[in-house]
Amino acid sequence: MRDISSAIVVADFFHSQSYRFEATGDLAGNFGSFNEAEALDYFRKRVMGTVQDKFGRAVRIDEDGSKSLYKEDRTGGHVVSPENYEEGRGKRLPWIRHTIQNSAAAYVSEETVAGTFRRTFLHTAIVSIPLKLQPQKPQVSYYVVIVREGKNAELRFVTAYSMFKLNEFLRIIARTEPYRRT
Repeated sequence: MRDISSAIVVADFFHSQSYRFEATGDLAGNFGSFNEAEALDYFRKRVMGTVQDKFGRAVRIDEDGSKSLYKEDRTGGHVVSPENYEEGRGKRLPWIRHTIQNSAAAYVSEETVAGTFRRTFLHTAIVSIPLKLQPQKPQVSYYVVIVREGKNAELRFVTAYSMFKLNEFLRIIARTEPYRRT
């Protein structure tokens, strides 16, 4: 019964609190060819720093967050190496700060990993990406920004990624609970 109740709460929150935006202007500024060097430069100059989330909490985005541009196929880890750079993640760098600042559609996961308690927040957005060939039917992307709570309740950006299938997105948020500021 508890699992069913939890699933209903997440489904209701998803339908009532989803944050949506259109990837145009600055939010689409990296579309087209966007290589690793350009992505790292953009990250350092325009993403790093401290940003306030929709709930008024400070989220720190530091150099370590640039690892989110990389994903090793074999392990899924953020191994910094040119062959692991994912151009799609570079193209979506403007979405990180935008999503943290504007989305009230946040989910929280609490778990114990290797004997240590860990709280993770998922700031989410549903993004419409206009297509030149079909402007009347934009592509929809489900975007997740992962922020982890550290010592002294400090919030720090970990990674961000997108997916095009709703079922993948629902699978990710199903393991969480809606975040409600207390």
